[in-house]
Amino acid sequence: MKKVVFFLAILGSSLFSSAFANSNGTEAVEAIAKITGKVIDKDTNEALAGAIIVVNGQKVYSDLEGNFSIEKVGGEKCELTVSFISYEPQSVVVNVKELATLNVNLKQR
Repeated sequence: MKKVVFFLAILGSSLFSSAFANSNGTEAVEAIAKITGKVIDKDTNEALAGAIIVVNGQKVYSDLEGNFSIEKVGGEKCELTVSFISYEPQSVVVNVKELATLNVNLKQR
């Protein structure tokens, strides 16, 4: 029992100290952000439901109104790729820190 309590005390103190090391700026902390946007047809301005959006290995689909949201995007910049059946795929480099909402206009093939 004493060994278990000792182990938990050591584990807790190491986690506590690492949390303070990150919060006081001594270690680099990766930016975590959220990308939201809408996928629409370039010519008709209609929303494209079911478009595939890929960022850093994360894949999401646009909803019925063409909206999408990707959580926990790390880094300052990333490449977002959008594709949809019978449309030309589009890749966009996104500056995560400056982006509010991204509108992607896809063109039919």
